[in-house]
Amino acid sequence: EGGHLMLTGHLYPSLTAAILSGFGEDHRTRMEAYPRLGSQTSVLDDEEPGKVQLGADGRARVHYRLRGIDVLKTRDFFKKSAAIFFAAGAREFWVPNNERTVLRGPEEIAKIDALSFAPNTILYGGPHLLGTCRMGADPNESVVDPQCESHEVRGLHVVDGSSFPTSMSVDPSLTIAALSDQVAEHLIGVERG
Repeated sequence: EGGHLMLTGHLYPSLTAAILSGFGEDHRTRMEAYPRLGSQTSVLDDEEPGKVQLGADGRARVHYRLRGIDVLKTRDFFKKSAAIFFAAGAREFWVPNNERTVLRGPEEIAKIDALSFAPNTILYGGPHLLGTCRMGADPNESVVDPQCESHEVRGLHVVDGSSFPTSMSVDPSLTIAALSDQVAEHLIGVERG
């Protein structure tokens, strides 16, 4: 429901520090609340994909903007997360945006409808970046071969979610672990001859 998967968990202090908005004394004060913070993550099946293009200078240019139905999915995630935290007794819900939006009760959840999702206004990221290194036998059409070895750099194996065709509706950790196990078995076989 909602086009996203909600995952609970707690973020490391360093990641929390990076996500929390504010600077200086204000940021320090927010970080002092770390032992009392809860967090939630969403795995979003984005329907409005971005793209990576080669720039005139030969460097990769990433083009991604949260838009369309994906904004609605993200709003839904924030609303449901806020409702869950308030039902669990939270007194505040901090939205990870530049405006430092703080909801102080379930009656303020509707404020999420007014949030901007323009570039650089709200923090979102991907713990598992998927679909960035196409897998295939043809070096002209893919980055890695079926054993996850780079076509260009022999001995370099890309063993994360990069070779997946696209994002998934589930946490990809177990699939990444299974892929890693398969590549490890392949490498052991190659080493043994």
